[in-house]
Amino acid sequence: MAEARRTARAYVKRHCPWAREDDVLLVISELVGNAVRHTEGFWRLSLQARPHALVARVDDHSTRMPAPRVPDVTGTGGYGWHIARSLCGQLTVLPRRDGKTVEARWNRSDAPVDSIPFEGAVPATDATRFAHTAGRVAA
Repeated sequence: MAEARRTARAYVKRHCPWAREDDVLLVISELVGNAVRHTEGFWRLSLQARPHALVARVDDHSTRMPAPRVPDVTGTGGYGWHIARSLCGQLTVLPRRDGKTVEARWNRSDAPVDSIPFEGAVPATDATRFAHTAGRVAA
């Protein structure tokens, strides 16, 4: 996870300097951490800088959908989904036949509302992908 955070930090600085880096890194940590803790096997983090948004996706092979829990102050968790939701503009779970994708999106604050495209309407300007295989993250 540390390598994904380091690479994500560099990506945000280079491609999305308008984004709140700490917010992005915390959301990525929560989403990747959930994929590691609550799913088995493969997961992948991808980042895309679009003209008016930054999109982070975490894919995994579990069909179990995340569900917000009531936070538990005794140490059993339940904060992650709420934290992620509060720090990004949109948090979506997209079921797939072979698992799911959790997508976080940050829109530029200076983007005209009518210029923010629907998903898939504008190709990514740049993308970085990480794959977790056998305990490591590869860029």
